[in-house]
Amino acid sequence: MFGRIGLVRVGGEPTIQELRRKYFSFKELLNANNEALRIIADLEEKLLNPEFLTMSYQRTRCTRIAVEVFKIIRNLEILAGRKDATLERIFDRLCREMEEELGRSAVVDTKRFVVPLEEIRPEMRDAVGAKSTNLAEMKNVLGLPVPEGFAITTLAYQRFYEYNRLAGWINSVKMSLNIHDPSSVRAASERIQGRILEAEVPQDLGEALLQAYRDLRRRCGSPLRLAVRSSALGEDSVQCSFAGLYESVLNVEEKGLLEAYKKVLASKYSVRALYYKANKGIRDEDIPMCVCCLRMVDASASGVLYTQDPFHPDRIFVTAGWGLGPSIVLGEMSPETYVLDKKTGSLLEKRRSNQSVMLVSGKDAGTVELPVPRDQADEACLNPAELEALVQIARKLEAHYGFPQDVEFSLDERGRLSLLQTRPLAPVRTPETKGLALADVPEQAVLLRAAEAETACGGVGSGLSHRVKDAADLERFPPMGGVLVARRLMPEWIGLLGRVKAIVTEVGSPTGHMASIAREFRVPMIVNARGAVEKIPEGIWVTVDATHRIVYRGRIEAPENQNLQEHGPIKESPVYKSLAFLVSRIAPLNLTNPRDRSFRAASCKTLHDIMRFCHEEAINSMFAFNDTQTLRKGRVFRLKIPVPLSVFVVDLGGGLAGLGEKQKEVNCDQVASIPFRALLEGMTTEGVRWAGHVPIGLRDFVSVFANTLYDPLKHERELGARSYAIVSERYVNFSSRLGYHFSTVDAYCGETSNSNYITFRFKGGAASQDRRERRAEFIARVLKARDFWVDQQGDLVNANYKKYSLEDTLAALAMLGRLMGCARQLDVVMESPAHVEYFANLFLNGRYDFFGQSGSSGSLP
Repeated sequence: MFGRIGLVRVGGEPTIQELRRKYFSFKELLNANNEALRIIADLEEKLLNPEFLTMSYQRTRCTRIAVEVFKIIRNLEILAGRKDATLERIFDRLCREMEEELGRSAVVDTKRFVVPLEEIRPEMRDAVGAKSTNLAEMKNVLGLPVPEGFAITTLAYQRFYEYNRLAGWINSVKMSLNIHDPSSVRAASERIQGRILEAEVPQDLGEALLQAYRDLRRRCGSPLRLAVRSSALGEDSVQCSFAGLYESVLNVEEKGLLEAYKKVLASKYSVRALYYKANKGIRDEDIPMCVCCLRMVDASASGVLYTQDPFHPDRIFVTAGWGLGPSIVLGEMSPETYVLDKKTGSLLEKRRSNQSVMLVSGKDAGTVELPVPRDQADEACLNPAELEALVQIARKLEAHYGFPQDVEFSLDERGRLSLLQTRPLAPVRTPETKGLALADVPEQAVLLRAAEAETACGGVGSGLSHRVKDAADLERFPPMGGVLVARRLMPEWIGLLGRVKAIVTEVGSPTGHMASIAREFRVPMIVNARGAVEKIPEGIWVTVDATHRIVYRGRIEAPENQNLQEHGPIKESPVYKSLAFLVSRIAPLNLTNPRDRSFRAASCKTLHDIMRFCHEEAINSMFAFNDTQTLRKGRVFRLKIPVPLSVFVVDLGGGLAGLGEKQKEVNCDQVASIPFRALLEGMTTEGVRWAGHVPIGLRDFVSVFANTLYDPLKHERELGARSYAIVSERYVNFSSRLGYHFSTVDAYCGETSNSNYITFRFKGGAASQDRRERRAEFIARVLKARDFWVDQQGDLVNANYKKYSLEDTLAALAMLGRLMGCARQLDVVMESPAHVEYFANLFLNGRYDFFGQSGSSGSLP
């Protein structure tokens, strides 16, 4: 993947005339270093919170960081004027190890557009998607009743996209998409889906799909109809179910197969899918669309099996209805429900349905809606033998996967059971919502007590009620959020899940797609609440206690909604283990102290080590403070500054004034650089303490000791390490490393607002990860309060401030100077999240001496 990247030898020592050229190489190195650090932070965050994890994600990040580290090495050679063979050798070895790991975890079958279900193995998940892989595993390994079929692979998806040149065009459309504007989302969705549906299936791909259909027909006999369903990468996982977001085309004949395939591909860009991916932070390129084609089952009844009731782990929960399954999973009807004892299989509870219509296969193709026959309307959908069979399947699936499953099934007219899907079911631990269902709540405050309703997601939500009947009502949903009240569930609601506080519907199923997504987003939800639309007035403040299925008038104080979802088995999966291996070759930092004898190229063990070593060497090469010729010619100066920092300045022109012929040091009043002067003003603000004792308790000491083998004087010694400023009249790049953290400021200040900018980066620290992250959160909170755009990942903060007036930009630089001083060593005392708000409030109120002259910590929260 990465290959061997040749490095260029650059000879000769830099001259004064080459200083600017060296500076641009230095800045390119810094930019590559910053991007690499951002990728590392992203990988570390994914390792801690693997909510959406694919091999595509890992390959992309590994390739990108390899490119950035190569840039770092190459620019160091330009700066140093020589090649470092040791760095090249270590870099090549690390890239080779990562490539081997990615190769082991990569798609196994990449040469076929189609793979029969019988030939799919578990390690082919990245080639055919989770749905097809799970179906094949149930069929081939467990011997469970799964219809015959085939998977259309990621290779087919790539072939279709490349042939029609879709990727670049789709990205251009998405660039103009405003996810907060429903009309913008709808317009983008219509354009992209329309383009895909109009696109041509390449001849080789079309022939492969039709041949797969004919091969299946020979095995199954005529006539053959297919259910064509999505099986995208990332779909059907614990954290990202994508439930009901993509298209399923049922009862498809041979002549309709290619169009059905395009419909499923296009559904990747449905309105609800665009909203879901935006809310989940999922990159489009990480989820290529595979498709699963199964022999169509003419179902007399269909349903959903939860091998574990989300709210009662000792029970199995089943819903069922007449006809095909979409009516149930889409929440268009209230199905029959069966609650069974997980241990004995005995029926604990049964609720009948008043189902009047059902969905069935059409004679030619597609589906039609028909009335439920009278003799069926009075019967239960499932008999005791069928329930017993589902209990046995539930036990077998949980024993195999080691985790609760969400299973779709159908029964044909002869009562034969077929499994159509299984995916992990994340159990929801719902705490009792004390304070809502107590006698001290006045009865007149109760708007709806829905004892016969069902909880789809427990918890408490409060807001203005808003009735939704159609898509137009969705666009009028209050921007500040509210409680959604409706007759039935609608997949389009996914666009509101960032704002909706609770959901109450008169029809629906706790096993439906929308219920699954509500649990993912932890939105309290009640279904089958008869009379909800009539009893809950429009536009009043209500509180929904979904755990007890009660709706109150007004705002009722209650504990926060604390629904928790378990991450499930993902940390034991091969994909996660691959990520852990790759991060071990990328992220750990072993080279921390440039003064240590081990701080050399041969000691680099990770890409982060290479970055740290090159960064230090680049600074030494760029500024060449031991080069007496450079100092003598007056381009590098030590700045005399009333804070305990060793600051060296490189003047690119107009950044310093009043220089003597042999001058080697400058005073602050000789700084002519407009942005650097503002930064210095903040750094030297009275009360900002760059040195002195920071009070630490025993727990603080242990936190630092565990991370640095704590030396009480180390930070003060490190405080004197060099900081560097590259300046011109209207530009500054200031880089400062203090102990175990560093910060950089890059800014331009002109008379035209459009050209003004500040970029700021901060990372690291001596304390434990949680404390470093709290300090980063403190910095991020202050910057946001001062109108910076901020991105925080772990202990890394990236921020920018662009296109403000000269006056505002200078004020922001002065604030940054104060912030860098105040943040020094703050991680050591960041014992609890309360400290973030405490110190942020002090800073924003102009109180910069956080610990007082006495150094007492008694005032800390």
